[in-house]
Amino acid sequence: MGYVVPYHAHSDFIQLGAELGIIGFLLYLGIFISAIYFVFIILFRSELNQDTKLFVFLLLTSLGVYLVDANLNFPIARPQVLAPWALTHGDYMLLLFFNRKLLQNYQRPFRYFH
Repeated sequence: MGYVVPYHAHSDFIQLGAELGIIGFLLYLGIFISAIYFVFIILFRSELNQDTKLFVFLLLTSLGVYLVDANLNFPIARPQVLAPWALTHGDYMLLLFFNRKLLQNYQRPFRYFH
């Protein structure tokens, strides 16, 4: 029994960065950054009730747990971990879709992209 070469890199981020290249990795990272950005808009700039804000905070916590897991394990190789991740992102997007006034009333920090 000799050394066995692993099939994956140390973490999902390193693995996907190596597979997708710089542009693909930045796009993948953009998924997480945009989710965190919209969560902070909902938490600090919206007029939603406290129960909804608590729900969004718990979604952000679950995203943080996934980010830690992605750095230590290989959750992308396990579909049972990817399903809750996709549902969490879907929850963010549905919340923003049904509360579109959040984005209409929010002053964007980048005025050049109107």
